[in-house]
Amino acid sequence: MKSITRLVNNLLLVSILLVSAFPVAQAQVITQRFAPGTKSLPTEPIPTLTLPPVDLTTYLLEDAQRTKDQSPFRFGANIAVDIDLLTVASRTDTPTERIYRYQLYSAGAYSLNLILDQLTLVSGAQLYLYDPAVTMQIGPITDQQNIRTGEFWSDLLQGDRLILELREPINSPIASQVHIRNVVHGYKNVFPSQEKINESGSCEVNMACFPARQFEGDGVIIILTSGGSAYCTGSILNDSRQSFRSFLLSANHCGVADNSLIRFKYQSPNCTPTSAPAQTVTMNGSDFRANYAGSDVSLRELKQQIPATASVTYLGWNRTNANASNAFGIHHPEGDVKKISFTNANTEFATYGGANTLLAYWNNQGVTEPGSSGSPLFDGNGRVIGQLYGGPSTCAATGTSRSDYYGRFFTSWTGGGTASSRLSNWLDPTNLGNLTTSGVKSALSGPTTVTNAGSFSMNTGTASVTSWSIAGAASAVTPTSGTGNVANLAVLSSVNSLTIVFSVNAGQSYPIQFSQVFDAVKTSDIIPIVYARPSPVYGSSTVSLVVDVVELNSVATNGLITVKVTKDTKATLTFDGSLTTLGGRSVQNSSWTFSSDANYYTLTTTQPVTGGDKLSLGLDGILNAASTTGVVNCSATVIGGGDGKLNNNVDADKIEYFQQ
Repeated sequence: MKSITRLVNNLLLVSILLVSAFPVAQAQVITQRFAPGTKSLPTEPIPTLTLPPVDLTTYLLEDAQRTKDQSPFRFGANIAVDIDLLTVASRTDTPTERIYRYQLYSAGAYSLNLILDQLTLVSGAQLYLYDPAVTMQIGPITDQQNIRTGEFWSDLLQGDRLILELREPINSPIASQVHIRNVVHGYKNVFPSQEKINESGSCEVNMACFPARQFEGDGVIIILTSGGSAYCTGSILNDSRQSFRSFLLSANHCGVADNSLIRFKYQSPNCTPTSAPAQTVTMNGSDFRANYAGSDVSLRELKQQIPATASVTYLGWNRTNANASNAFGIHHPEGDVKKISFTNANTEFATYGGANTLLAYWNNQGVTEPGSSGSPLFDGNGRVIGQLYGGPSTCAATGTSRSDYYGRFFTSWTGGGTASSRLSNWLDPTNLGNLTTSGVKSALSGPTTVTNAGSFSMNTGTASVTSWSIAGAASAVTPTSGTGNVANLAVLSSVNSLTIVFSVNAGQSYPIQFSQVFDAVKTSDIIPIVYARPSPVYGSSTVSLVVDVVELNSVATNGLITVKVTKDTKATLTFDGSLTTLGGRSVQNSSWTFSSDANYYTLTTTQPVTGGDKLSLGLDGILNAASTTGVVNCSATVIGGGDGKLNNNVDADKIEYFQQ
């Protein structure tokens, strides 16, 4: 853990709900800011609980000791409470809702956040947290966030007052249950102000300054830990099967808990000046997978799928027993927006705090600080080779003091030799033996409109853990389900808003699903069939050409149909609009309009061709072989009529001729 050199003042986190891939329940909660006066204020009195004062001096002295103890960067004081919301709150009934409100006040707090040990909301209920002026609001929190085990940690609300507002359907026969166990009093300002932006070290560099490394940056996250009162950094890892399980790598000393809050995409959109991010994604809770003090590693797995719309990178890794050149780190120093730091020499093997580490020497572009602990170190190929343990670097440091120690991924792979103390069981469960993996973003590829036939694919690395199904009017396409990461569909009927869902079953305890909505369109498919008769002929002869326009897809045509017949100087053909038979074949010449130019006979019609039926036309005339021998090629092309398949629209026949 890096030593604390200043109070942290971070950019405002503004989290926005991103819909997770169908049909996974929404696992995110919106945190928004509003201009004063934008939202209406409650008019009735709200019961208020005043929390006991926080001894700031005591906490700051403790923070100095926490630095020596390699503890996570702390910003808040955890205050124990016992609040049953529906018991203490005011209640207002409307024709449609029961509304409960309750206020918490903690003098001098820069922020307040809550630890709930009971959260059971009835269907249709919505819980909001906001300040008295409603300039910042968290919610709605819904029954999708109901606690089954553990706790629910809220996001941070700026200011020293927090109002809880619960809205339930008036006709709900049961009431929600909301119990608050702890309130975190933020004694360090983690929000931006005009005077306080970018409070990490002056040498730190915003992630946005190096867009070529944004791909890796999208896999780095900030972690709210220590009972909701401290920060570390972590990263999301790929696994050898590319299953998109939500594996979280951090430092063992960070003490990431089951209920820790995870924030994605917390970075300045600009290189300079630093500004607040427009949106972030927040998730709550993870499960222990492995840890090992011998490399200060912690591996956890989020309790839910990370939504594809978050555009998270599942980071690649390198477990080879080697040092790296051109290494770099991405981190959240002092809980600040995402920063990037670059080394100026190859890494070195070292021991730090009894752990096997890589020693990284920084150039003048960034170091690490409190809150950076657990952040990934990348090799020059953008693969994770370790996570930050600690070290002496500061922006003022020079020489060998401008360096830090990262627990080695190589050591963590085998760890202590058990599933709970090594990475290999989780990141390579089927023993594929990869020494490296590459980073990846989840991608479901396919058209938004499937016309007659189409394919979808999911970039899971192993088809055996993937299956797919169609939701909606599934009878409109075939097949409707299958295994593997590719789905080839044929359209049976036209239907809007079908959904294809790819599901991954890689041994995880939560659903991993990716979806795409598409329209299925079955169009007509018309082809020409050409009959040139007779053949062969000798000398000058009467010939006929019949073109059947056949619909193959059982869908009637619509709009103009055009048939173009190529000309040949040996044959002179004419069109008789009254013909109903020609060369022994039925024709409907009265339905067609004829024209001619130097290259083509052109016939058009607006009469629909019934699905599975045909509409025919015929030309006749004289083939003048004279004293030559050869072949007249008769080719016809059909276009239009709503035809959705254009690779079968040409046919040809021939008449062989000989001199008499």
